[in-house]
Amino acid sequence: MRPLAVYAALSALFVLAPASPAQILKISLKEQKLYKSFKVGVVNLDGEEYLVGEEKGTALKFENNTFTLPPNSPGHPGVFELWVPDIENPKSCPYKVVKGEKSSAGGKSSIRIQSQDVKNIQFYMKDQSLWGLTQEYLKRLAAIDELRKTRDSAAKGSPDWNRKQALLIQGMERLKSWLGETIYAKSSDKYAKEIDKENKAQKDAKEQRLANSKASIKMVPTPEGLTKAGKDAYGDSIVFHVQESTHFRFVYKEEIGDERVKGLLELAEALLDGFRVTFVDPYVSEDFKDYFTDDMLSEWYFGPDDIPSHKKFTAAYYGVGWDNGPKAEKIEKLPGGTARRAKPPVHIHYWRIGEQGDLDGMVAHNLGHDLVDVHYNQDRPNAPSPWLHEAVGNWLSLEYLGRNSVQCVSLKDLEYAKKIVPEGEQTDELLKGTADLYHRLALDKGGPIDALAIKDLASFEDEDVAKSFSLFCYIAKAQGEKGQRWLRACLNFAATPATFVQQWRKRSEEIFGVTGKDIFKTINEEWTKYAEQQVGGAIKR
Repeated sequence: MRPLAVYAALSALFVLAPASPAQILKISLKEQKLYKSFKVGVVNLDGEEYLVGEEKGTALKFENNTFTLPPNSPGHPGVFELWVPDIENPKSCPYKVVKGEKSSAGGKSSIRIQSQDVKNIQFYMKDQSLWGLTQEYLKRLAAIDELRKTRDSAAKGSPDWNRKQALLIQGMERLKSWLGETIYAKSSDKYAKEIDKENKAQKDAKEQRLANSKASIKMVPTPEGLTKAGKDAYGDSIVFHVQESTHFRFVYKEEIGDERVKGLLELAEALLDGFRVTFVDPYVSEDFKDYFTDDMLSEWYFGPDDIPSHKKFTAAYYGVGWDNGPKAEKIEKLPGGTARRAKPPVHIHYWRIGEQGDLDGMVAHNLGHDLVDVHYNQDRPNAPSPWLHEAVGNWLSLEYLGRNSVQCVSLKDLEYAKKIVPEGEQTDELLKGTADLYHRLALDKGGPIDALAIKDLASFEDEDVAKSFSLFCYIAKAQGEKGQRWLRACLNFAATPATFVQQWRKRSEEIFGVTGKDIFKTINEEWTKYAEQQVGGAIKR
């Protein structure tokens, strides 16, 4: 008998048993054309062809890290047999086992190989059998069936369904990888089509999610408590209507009009769904949760522009505590305010509506704040890092409305635009929209990221609002999932001011894989390149 070297990575410290039917081998032949004589058992692994299977019998010997093939003798060439898999059917095992004995399961289940044709033999799966592979496959299929059943128990398109659909697709992706990494690459390619179907179903469900949310819009009876609070505050001159959708409620004076409010509900649902499609859905996983639910998220109150009656109504109906201190007069003059309550909708926005009120702008900016609270801050009531709240409020307004008429911080955008007219340009040629001005102002005067993150809203300057918006645009458009995790980390650590920047810095280094240099400075440098691209070059100072 002649020895044959083994190329498997096996330690000489191990005591190895002889080759047995419980081990899967891969066999390389001396010439490529020899593979064509075998209709089964040929598998392409990493671009090379091999015969793969279990030995049928005991002709092969494995001792001292070496396989020994059966020898040739006059008139009797050395031959051994191999149980071979059906590489297109992972459920099929070439043999059946009865009382410990293997017998053919039917069809072409084994092949005969001549020793003289063999170049080398390696262990492919030393602790696995073809039977074991089929059992593993069936086990994985059963797990996927359970994931599918769990998914089907939820309403299609709901947040619960989307989470469970994502888990199903992840499970299917793992099975596809397993098939490709074992001996079933052809089955893996076919299985990809099943995954494509589920991805399409997920996409269709997300599209259906918005359609369902818009279809849910309806008029609802005005609650008795609302009617009473309205009458007490405004007398008999004001009639309130109420409309709801899956995620939002509007309480509004009749003069605004039911169709107008229906349009606002459609806008709000579109803004929410667009945010989820862009910043949530692509990244949902076991450690990146979707915190949006089918509960109501926000409620808007649009009432008369009457300060005393407005205060009385909101105090009675929403429990707003109006400040009687030195800032009371300033606060009273603000057209809008926000509040939270324990039950859905948690987020309340109350407005005095005059003749020129931009209702769409109010909805977009307010909702930007609410989306930050839910997606980045898990809807905790502390609302830290106002820079991100302002950034998303302004981003929603500019992305979806093309204007930014409602802001928490008043800016002098046009005055700034006039100050940065490049030599030779006309003023009106510079006015390219609020987003352009924000990027320019942020580049010109914006401060460091860590300094921006700890500012409270009362101390915001124009450049802080601009830098917030521009930085969010960069993170949202250029950093994908890393960016979303980075923003979540910001609000999570901001809840503890004493250690906020230190902890956020450490987590930022982990997220972006940066060591040995200032992570915030690195992000700022990359943001600068992005912002300069938006405005067509560096700002002339």
